[in-house]
Amino acid sequence: PDGGLLASGSDDKTVLVRRLPSCEEVARLDAHTESVRSVAFSPNGEFLASGSTDKTVCVCRVADILSGNTRPWKRFADHTNRVWSVAFSPNSELLASASIDGTFRIYRVSDGECVHVLPGHNYGVLSVAFSPDGTLLASGGSDNTVRIWDAATGECRRVITGHSDSVRCVDFSPKGRLVASASWDKTVRSGTLRPGMRCDASAVTRALSYLSLFHRAGRSWYLAAGT
Repeated sequence: PDGGLLASGSDDKTVLVRRLPSCEEVARLDAHTESVRSVAFSPNGEFLASGSTDKTVCVCRVADILSGNTRPWKRFADHTNRVWSVAFSPNSELLASASIDGTFRIYRVSDGECVHVLPGHNYGVLSVAFSPDGTLLASGGSDNTVRIWDAATGECRRVITGHSDSVRCVDFSPKGRLVASASWDKTVRSGTLRPGMRCDASAVTRALSYLSLFHRAGRSWYLAAGT
């Protein structure tokens, strides 16, 4: 979160941690037995999570990594299929994992307890993201939908349709007023979350989209998509 470290996951089954801006290798984590599909630092900078096609989620303490201890602090093995995405809540207390098993799970980081199992998608869940205030989650799935969830109760508040293929990535704007989704249908969609959880599509961009993020440039925020 402070920009001092960069983590990347690979098909070689490892997570590589580098120091910025030098790109010096700090550690190579080999806790997974198959490809690593997602990595995420906690907002407080204390943890690094990774999700893998080996169906597990691993959490390492950043302090341990920097001291040479690359063993996972916690390992979650509740999913029954590949884990495609991991995300921390803004207060770093919760960790969400999305899986091809059709569910995403929310874990309490402190003790590893699974507090919610959310099975709303008809097929695999490919992406999950917390809203900036931590009250909502967005998930994108192979059923071509984006779903908005209450983080406290696990209630599905809204199902957003419009994509014609799997939703690969979801993200909230920094103030939580917009939600964006990127799909294998070659489009990026963004819409406003209004009171009552109504989502109005406000932009459709043609691109082969694997990633959507809100970036700041000066006083403006931009939605970026990549292939």
